[in-house]
Amino acid sequence: QGKEPAENYGAYEFVANSTSAGWLALPATSEGDGLQLINHGMTIGSRPMRNYSLYWDKQKLSPVWVAYALCVKTIGYGKLTDVWDFEPLVDASGQPNLSSSYKSASNGKGYDRGHMLPSASRLAYKANLKTFYYTNMTPQESEFNQGVWQNLEDQVRYWAKNSATDTLYVVTGADFNGAEDYVLDNSSPDKKKVSVPVACYKALLRKSADGYQGCAFYLKQSERNSTLKNYAMSIDELEKKVGQDFFVNLEKVVDKASAEKIEAADPKSDSWWWSNLKQ
Repeated sequence: QGKEPAENYGAYEFVANSTSAGWLALPATSEGDGLQLINHGMTIGSRPMRNYSLYWDKQKLSPVWVAYALCVKTIGYGKLTDVWDFEPLVDASGQPNLSSSYKSASNGKGYDRGHMLPSASRLAYKANLKTFYYTNMTPQESEFNQGVWQNLEDQVRYWAKNSATDTLYVVTGADFNGAEDYVLDNSSPDKKKVSVPVACYKALLRKSADGYQGCAFYLKQSERNSTLKNYAMSIDELEKKVGQDFFVNLEKVVDKASAEKIEAADPKSDSWWWSNLKQ
C-alpha cells in the first residue's frame, strides 16, 4: 500500500481474554464472555503509551467498546491517513474486510464504516494509522454517522481540549441488545456477516483540578436531532441500559463512595458541560 507501517510498541500491543490493567478508561472485562481485549500503543514525543483498547466480538465482527484517553497531547497534530487496513493482532480470517463500506444484505444499502475511536482524535501519523484498522469499525447509517454522531465526536474533542480539562477518559461503544440486522463486508468469494448495532454510546469521565465528573450519551441509529443534551444521562444509567460496567478503576483513584457519586450524577444538572458547547 506504499505506507509506512504503524509501529509496534511491545508491551502496549497485545490480545488477551481479560485484563487487570489499571487504566482509568477501561470498562470491566471477563474471561468467560468470549470477547478479546486488543490493545494498541503510540508515542507522545519519545514516550510510549496507550493509544486505545477495544473489546472485540468475533461473532458479531465488531467492537463492543473502545476505550481511550483524550487531551491536547494525545489528539496531537497532523491529518487523517485514510489508509484502511486489517487489524494486525487478529488473523484476517477473523475480522471483516472493510476496504469499502458495508452493504445491507437485503437491499444493498450502504452503511458507513463508523470509527469507534475517531481518527480526528489521533492525528499523529502512526497513531492515526491504527484508527483505520477494521476492528475499530462498526456499521453506522450514513445520516447518523455524518450527522448527530459526528457532532458528538466533535463536542467530545472540544471538551477534551478545554484549558480546564486535564484528561477526558472516553468509552465509545455499540449496543447490540435486540439487534437483528446485519450487513456484508467485502470478503471474496464469501462475504462475512457483520451485526448492526441498534445504538451507539459514549461514557465520559473528565479529570480537572476540581476532581472528576461524569457524563454519558446514548443514541439510537435512527436519531437525527443534533441537540446533544437530549441524549445525556448518568454513567450509572448508561451502564444499566447497555449492560456494561464503566470506569471500574475509578474507585482506586478516589474512594468507592466518591466513585459511586460521580457515576450517579445527572450531567443535565452539571452546567460545566453545557456552558462549554462547541459553537
